[in-house]
Amino acid sequence: MCGRFTLAANKEVLEKHFGLKLKGRWEPRFNLAPEQVLPVVWNPGNPEFVRQSWGLRPAWWSHGARSLINIRVETLKAKATFKRLIAQQRCLVPANGFYEWQKSGRLSQPFRFTLKGRPFQFPGVVGKGTRSRRRKTFGIRAHHGSAQSAGGQSPRPHAVHPEA
Repeated sequence: MCGRFTLAANKEVLEKHFGLKLKGRWEPRFNLAPEQVLPVVWNPGNPEFVRQSWGLRPAWWSHGARSLINIRVETLKAKATFKRLIAQQRCLVPANGFYEWQKSGRLSQPFRFTLKGRPFQFPGVVGKGTRSRRRKTFGIRAHHGSAQSAGGQSPRPHAVHPEA
């Protein structure tokens, strides 16, 4: 799934798209990776941009375990441990593209998918951090993708269109 994505929109474009102020500096970026601190839209009832680390580590997460950068929708719905996250701790992850890789022998070719350069958002969930790591984190919700796109990798990011 989405191990890299882009947010190559400037601050003014993001603020206009979401109707929110983005505090601090923001430079467009074409290679966002897990563990980087990124802006997400969160705070039900009073949405705002907050900066969080990509890679979900809920409070109950085991120390030393890898963080979840992508969480399948099926997993969120089926596992009791995720029920509170999906019910109360949802967020939107701004993006304007994501990468998928197609393997050819030993080489992998990246392909960037966009909506004609316009910003969109991935649905995500927020974790409040573990006891040893108080930094807030997020993961991107994913679903099974088409076997015809980018070599049929699965799962795919689940983009939310602004009109939805």
